[in-house]
Amino acid sequence: MGVILINGVPGSGKTTIAYKLAAILEIEEVIQTDTIKEVFKVINHPEIALSTTHSAWKFFGEKNEQNIINGFKAHTKYFEDFLLKIIEITEKEGKNIIIEGVHATPRLYSLIETKNKISFFLNINESSRLVRCDVKNSKRKVKNTDWYNNSDVISFLNSYLLSQSMKNEVVIIYNNNIKYSLEFMIKCVKEKIITRGVSEYVI
Repeated sequence: MGVILINGVPGSGKTTIAYKLAAILEIEEVIQTDTIKEVFKVINHPEIALSTTHSAWKFFGEKNEQNIINGFKAHTKYFEDFLLKIIEITEKEGKNIIIEGVHATPRLYSLIETKNKISFFLNINESSRLVRCDVKNSKRKVKNTDWYNNSDVISFLNSYLLSQSMKNEVVIIYNNNIKYSLEFMIKCVKEKIITRGVSEYVI
């Protein structure tokens, strides 16, 4: 059983890459962490769990860097705990799994016990991220203005996740070209490369 995490902020290309990677590697189990929020609504999780990573700072007071981090950690912990249970079930079934989302954090990666794991962080600059958000919104009936209204918070979280990735043996990919990023990720997974330190691949 192998676990692949794909982490990044909104607009970094996580979902596109996750499903392409799953198709090529014939991995049936793909979890989008955003969908877990619907489960939380049913089982009455606290409001902070139902918010977003870029708005959870509001539960800690004014918008500053420390509150953004505190809000992010508090919000994502609910997802991390839930995902660890999913990974445990998948491991018992002997299946491979891809988990993609902003909640597939470096901290989650550090908590996964199996050695047969690899995590990627898709780094992206603000201008490229906003272009991808525009493309995503063009396909939606209801536009997500949250991505633009909280662009400063999302950019900060990108930097924060990048720094955390460096501390947790996560493979960092500067995702300027999805095709080349995907090729590199396939190579990493097939060779079962787990970095000891930090591995960076710049397209």
